[in-house]
Amino acid sequence: MSLVKGFITCRKNSFFRNTPDLLNPHTTIRPFVRLLIFSAIVLYSFPAWSVLSLQGKLNINTASKQELILLPEIGEVRAAAIVAFRSKSGSFKALDDLTLVSGIGEKTRESIKPYIKFTGDSDLSILAQKTPAVQGLFAEDAIAVNAKLLPNKMFFDEMISEISRAESSIVISIFLFKTSQYPSNKANMLMAALGKAAERGVNVSVFFERGKSDGDSVSVANKNSADRLAAMGVSVSFDSPERTTHTKVAVFDEKTVIIGSHNFTHSALKYNNEVSVKINSPAFSKKVLNYVEGLE
Repeated sequence: MSLVKGFITCRKNSFFRNTPDLLNPHTTIRPFVRLLIFSAIVLYSFPAWSVLSLQGKLNINTASKQELILLPEIGEVRAAAIVAFRSKSGSFKALDDLTLVSGIGEKTRESIKPYIKFTGDSDLSILAQKTPAVQGLFAEDAIAVNAKLLPNKMFFDEMISEISRAESSIVISIFLFKTSQYPSNKANMLMAALGKAAERGVNVSVFFERGKSDGDSVSVANKNSADRLAAMGVSVSFDSPERTTHTKVAVFDEKTVIIGSHNFTHSALKYNNEVSVKINSPAFSKKVLNYVEGLE
């Protein structure tokens, strides 16, 4: 009930009032945008728990209508007007170009100025930090979360980057790790990066789903990947046959977590609609590590 009430309250708030109706099954919205908005609504539903703010920037020239709606003062009408103007007149070159769009004046332009850019990838995220009151009540859970969305192919690039930067440890728990011998296979490239990390002295461990039986596709793929990783110096282990481990999570140097829907397969890393999130927080990483290390 609190969540529904919070949703209604959010829709009345200036930060959220023009967001799409997530409770309407007919609302068309990209999955990772739905996740971003819904996460904010969940947090906003419990105002004593957190303070919300936008962080990062949205590429105004590539953002979809649903993404544009996340910006302050931009509702469905203005978002649609931006997309229409962009289609007719081309890319925006400077901030002042936005005032040529119907419904956007100086006030709106200045409101969105901190959150937009004109080139490069979008990295807009919502920063949620627990309030001092809650930190005093639940000190052990008082974690500031800085999250970056990794939709679709962005996940692979971020994983490769984090693996390459890792200095001490990489801990992974994965449901499906399916590789091939083709150099261009994304999962194979991920495996090669893990092998190089182990070679330079990083403690790399991967915990696999065992599968329902030795002959099923998940078991065969994971066993093959585990054998190849072990030959590279990576520590590998499997869950109990009685368990299904559906996790897709990686922890780097006990301070950065990447978690979400991506399996380590070529399809998931290159073609599928998938969404994951990167969280920089030693405290949060510790909680995730405690969970992963307790898996069996």
